[in-house]
Amino acid sequence: MIRTNNGYDELTDQAKLEEVYSVQVRNNVVVEDTLIRCVTTATEQAVGIKERKFNAEVTRQTITWNGSQVVNTLNPSRDFADAVLHSFVAIAGRDPNELDMEELYSISASIKAKDERLGWFDFSFDDKDISLGQRLQSICNAARVTVFRDGIKWRFVREEKKDIISAQFDARNLANDETGGTLQYKGHLPTSFDGIELEWVDATDANDDGTDKKAYIRLRIDAANKTILEEGSVRPYKIQLAGCRNKDQAMNRAQLEARRLIYQRTAVEDVALSDANFVQKGDRVRWADVYDEAVSSGEILQINGDIFTTSETLIFEAGKTYRVSITDPYGYPSPWITATPVTGNPGAFQADFHNAYTADNINSMLGSRFILTPSVASDPMDFVLTEKSSGEDPTQIKISLSQYDERMFEFDYM
Repeated sequence: MIRTNNGYDELTDQAKLEEVYSVQVRNNVVVEDTLIRCVTTATEQAVGIKERKFNAEVTRQTITWNGSQVVNTLNPSRDFADAVLHSFVAIAGRDPNELDMEELYSISASIKAKDERLGWFDFSFDDKDISLGQRLQSICNAARVTVFRDGIKWRFVREEKKDIISAQFDARNLANDETGGTLQYKGHLPTSFDGIELEWVDATDANDDGTDKKAYIRLRIDAANKTILEEGSVRPYKIQLAGCRNKDQAMNRAQLEARRLIYQRTAVEDVALSDANFVQKGDRVRWADVYDEAVSSGEILQINGDIFTTSETLIFEAGKTYRVSITDPYGYPSPWITATPVTGNPGAFQADFHNAYTADNINSMLGSRFILTPSVASDPMDFVLTEKSSGEDPTQIKISLSQYDERMFEFDYM
């Protein structure tokens, strides 16, 4: 832009450029392309083009995975797994081998077997500055799935009932340093949130004007009876569920969050040894508080029938019943088993379990591990691994655990 004459009157006649427009010509338009023409009514005051927004109801077409390879043919899909794959490969241009596709599509298949609407993702990103990781988490969050990096691999886990306990942390594989073993406990209701308010987008035909509208699921917790009522509460925990446009998905998530307030009260920060390397985020684990005098944990040194001699001195209080969890040769903890004292041997207990083993210092340097606790324990033993990171000592791993309680997932089976 060039000025063709000299200014005068101290340049008070400066020109101000309000807006610049350009036209982009497309030469290779094919019949599959969708063109949208937007017509607006003129106004007395000019409005910049960047301030104009238009909503369009469209069906996303994505690539998919057939169980062995990526299928690059575009097809209509509302599946969150297809949205993840398409965003990662077709849009971001990344290698699909960086995704744990078997787990991703296994989760998707599990959701579809119950109710496919719980795995829908209906959202578009209008901000180019949102990172790839944030996009993936937003897509997964709508389906109650967490995505995380494990080395160069992106892995996926859904928050749901877990029947398998993947690992046991006790006196033999916890570092027991001065920073470990921290228990955090949330106060009882109603001193905290007393309900849930979940915001979602209603895209049903009930909207007469044809536009999406904000909608809300409001649940109140009856603390005395531990029941959940579909009504407003005084201090609700507020959630915005992006990507959700159906009530089934919104209600399912709201019911989970309400039960979380009731049943997920305890969290743990501890330091484990290298065993934690074999546990992934989202896995169900068993944890023993080594500072709790009522709980004993250690190694099984000798097995004689159903009598197990241990590395610890065990305390059985009169009038109390006890239970024990014992790891098998693969490190998986057993279900809780009734344990009784052995007369004349304070370091042994008796239990009906046949998959325990002892160390032979050749093939195994550590025998089965156990946790012995009163049947009515004051603190939870089962948790979900939420975070893990390297400790200051390279042989140690910091772990964060959240209480696991199957009652949180009751609504999934109603």
